Amino acid sequence: FQEWLQTQNAYTLHKQVNRKFKRTKIVASSIDEQWQADLVDMKEFEKENDGIKYLLTIIDVLSRYAWVLLLKNKSGSCVSNAMKNLFQKRKPVYFQTDKGKEFYNDFVKQLMNKLNIRHFSTENSDIKCAIVERFNRTLKGHVLQDMVNGYNDTLHRSIKMKPSAVNCSNQQMVFKNLYGYNTKIE
Repeated sequence: FQEWLQTQNAYTLHKQVNRKFKRTKIVASSIDEQWQADLVDMKEFEKENDGIKYLLTIIDVLSRYAWVLLLKNKSGSCVSNAMKNLFQKRKPVYFQTDKGKEFYNDFVKQLMNKLNIRHFSTENSDIKCAIVERFNRTLKGHVLQDMVNGYNDTLHRSIKMKPSAVNCSNQQMVFKNLYGYNTKIE
């Protein structure tokens, strides 16, 4: 079976390749010693999300505790304001990001200096914030799918049932619930 799969274009083109490169482990000895942050582009969902275009994801390296902050833009002032609100509750000693302008600007620099947080990124641009990037993949893949499944398994007032329960045998009733009259659906 495996040999047959290898001959199929759809399988070989879309098969996720796991490449393991030797990397130095990221070690934190206590909570809030080091955090990593990244920006997730959500512009394609902006209209459905009240103008939210970006997610600022932040994760504690030791505990893997994560925060997701909603941003309407990725300007330095917007990013630093979001971080400032979080830092009022907790703050790291070290804060690692990529070298994006959303993190390297006067607003973020002033915030980091004021709170005595050491902001850094790796010298090698190929090596980024692996822990937060893995969290982002989990967020996009598993968590969003779990949310969609939850939506589909929730009773909807307009159709008076769960979307996952709608089928060919009850679609006439759903139509009546939505529009208030019967019609023949073929």
